[in-house]
Amino acid sequence: MNVLMETYKRMNIAPKSGRGSWLFDESGTRYLDFIAGIATNSLGHAHPALVGAIQDQAGELMHCSNLYEEPLQAEVAGMLTRSTAFDRVFFCNSGAEAVEGAIKLARKHAHETHGPDKHEVVTFTKSFHGRTYGGLTATAQEAYKTGFGPMLPGFVHAPFGDLDAAREAVGPRTAAVLVEPVQGEGGIHEAPEGFLEGLRELCDEHAALLVFDEVQTGAGRTGHLYAYQGTPVVPDVLTSAKGLGGGFPVGAILAKEECAALSPGDHGSTFGGNPLAMAAVKAVLEVVDDPAFLEEVRFKGNILKNALATLAGAVPGAEVRGAGLLLGLDLGDAALAKEVFERCVEAGVLVNVVGGTTVRLAPPLTVTRCEIRQALDALRGAVGAAVGGGPRSPGPRPSPPPGRPPPGRSRPWPRGRALYPTQQDSPLDPSPLAGRDCLTLAEFGPEEVRLILDQAVRLKSLRKSRIPFRALFGKTLAMVFQKPSNRTRVSFEVGMYQLGGHALHISPEEIQIGKRETPSDTGRVLARYIDAIMVRTFDHDDLAELARAADVPVINGLSDLHHPCQALADLLTIREEVGEIEGTKVAYVGDGNNVAHSLAIGCALTGAELTIAHPKGHAPDEKVMELASSLGTPTALTEDPEEAVEGSRVVYTDVWASMGQEAEAEERKEEFAPYQVNEGLMARAASDAIFLHCLPAHRGEEVTAGVIDGPRSRVFDQAENRMHAQKALLYLLMG
Repeated sequence: MNVLMETYKRMNIAPKSGRGSWLFDESGTRYLDFIAGIATNSLGHAHPALVGAIQDQAGELMHCSNLYEEPLQAEVAGMLTRSTAFDRVFFCNSGAEAVEGAIKLARKHAHETHGPDKHEVVTFTKSFHGRTYGGLTATAQEAYKTGFGPMLPGFVHAPFGDLDAAREAVGPRTAAVLVEPVQGEGGIHEAPEGFLEGLRELCDEHAALLVFDEVQTGAGRTGHLYAYQGTPVVPDVLTSAKGLGGGFPVGAILAKEECAALSPGDHGSTFGGNPLAMAAVKAVLEVVDDPAFLEEVRFKGNILKNALATLAGAVPGAEVRGAGLLLGLDLGDAALAKEVFERCVEAGVLVNVVGGTTVRLAPPLTVTRCEIRQALDALRGAVGAAVGGGPRSPGPRPSPPPGRPPPGRSRPWPRGRALYPTQQDSPLDPSPLAGRDCLTLAEFGPEEVRLILDQAVRLKSLRKSRIPFRALFGKTLAMVFQKPSNRTRVSFEVGMYQLGGHALHISPEEIQIGKRETPSDTGRVLARYIDAIMVRTFDHDDLAELARAADVPVINGLSDLHHPCQALADLLTIREEVGEIEGTKVAYVGDGNNVAHSLAIGCALTGAELTIAHPKGHAPDEKVMELASSLGTPTALTEDPEEAVEGSRVVYTDVWASMGQEAEAEERKEEFAPYQVNEGLMARAASDAIFLHCLPAHRGEEVTAGVIDGPRSRVFDQAENRMHAQKALLYLLMG
């Protein structure tokens, strides 16, 4: 007989212990905890600072009545007020208690300033404010209220995000507007642009208090200590709980001095602010309330959100919402969301479903990038299998991860802030591409490619103007060369130096991917030392394996299949010459190699009209061409170079025999001779056509000296642009 009330739909999982982002049951089976006690275990499990603080305090004093002075309570309240816009703090034991207290405070404030008729509280659909009667009445979701009526009077509900409806609801009787800046239980809904600002104006107009329910979004969850700090709005009152104690029960009401209307006897809590809870909050704040830690939360949140957005693109109608490490993947279908959730659990990753159709992810704030990658792998597998009807996972692995404690902070705070030329370049605004890999250009969308090119233009302008831009101060790029190259090394090394970072060259003799150790092990090890990896290699599969294992951005400097950095330099050069890339006619003449592959993908994404002329038997890879065509403007293939070049604005070629094909060089000279770019072929191009070549060049073979050294050549501008395009890529991927 179960003696517990059946108030929870419990899963068949019984955790016995935890460490960092992991939970373990009695059999040793491990689960990657990406729900963190519903956004509560902010420092993960068994964080040494939190455990130590609670143990030490328990040995001194666990509970003392609020009839007496409690110095630790005052100290922790001071930590909160110094880091926020508030002046007074009341401690309680949960989020529901904090909301109840905030409602009482708002009504008392209105009663004292305007009388008893001003008592209404306006809240919003899809909200959740707790399960006690005040919070339950405030929650505008009928499913939570069934069987518990009647609700309390004096509450008005309006549609979330609808400012016009809010104007109708707020009036002279309104004591407070209660809102979540990001709704949690309702399905992870961010407030639309301008909505919170509009509520602030309404409250000011009607002398009502603006109350932010930050029970779920607070204590660093969104990458700010409190979510309001990432908006232009400052509320009058704020509620906090969940992550504030890192798993220890505690809640708080924060209020501005002029709004703190509660007096002795108005409100209280037996256990509120007890020494044990205050020790926990102090330990959490000492870790979380740190600019470097919060920057890292935003950075990791961007990694996760970007990857989820890519995943959502494969499911019709799906979308990603949220901020920081409070994210939701809305699959638009309750049955699909339930199956994805179940498959994640079977794969050993714990998430949950909110709002019926949304898979919520709220991992510990100390989650590592490697753990994010593991969770994403499981989620991709779950979505793919659920959509495609694949087999179930065999279940989570029983072996635990290394038992090292989670770090209090993940990255050093950059000291080079004064070197940022404009405020918008601050590291407080993470790149939308932060943490992403660049193995092929197909990993980016058209707007993202445009963003990279825009950034390259900007960084080039700063460089030409001699304006320092050290955005990557203190960061290191590992340059792994299985296949040597002077231009790749110099452009990346100088680019990192100009961005304030450091580039470490690793030669083929020093590291042999797949020989001395597996690509996966190489990726895992390098990622422990550095902030990003550039690899120039023969085998694209080795590169992909290394990238899957590394939890830092990995950039393809060149592989047998793709050369994305070169394609970005090509697109930048074309853009500088013609202005708008879309509709530009581009002809590539020669071998259907990695350069042709990446150019085809880049042209598809930017709308350029590419034709590739190649000898028989040397066409581009069929699968790569299918991929390029799926992304945008399709590439035309021909064996006639004159047909390809006719009327083209850009004519492009590459060597006939690449590194590793030396044995075929003489044979290729005969096959490719009709594909030489010479003055005669260029005469078929547009009168203002330019010539490109990715270098090194062999004059007299794939191109004549008269073309490559002539007035139409932009080859050396193109070579310079490798550095500028790569700098933009480094800046955006490394955050």
